[in-house]
Amino acid sequence: MGRRLGQLQQLRDFDLSHPAVRAKLQERYGKRLPLQETVISPVSIFRSPELVTVLSR
Repeated sequence: MGRRLGQLQQLRDFDLSHPAVRAKLQERYGKRLPLQETVISPVSIFRSPELVTVLSR
């Protein structure tokens, strides 16, 4: 569709220090974190100017 929702970042750009985050990363990747992996966060998508609020209660 040619639309970009949010900004791509690398895993290394995020704060990965919280114990719950570290546990999930270890569960997914083991001891070798792919810090160069390109990801997009839900917050980045949510903040995208491409999205508009349709209904708010």
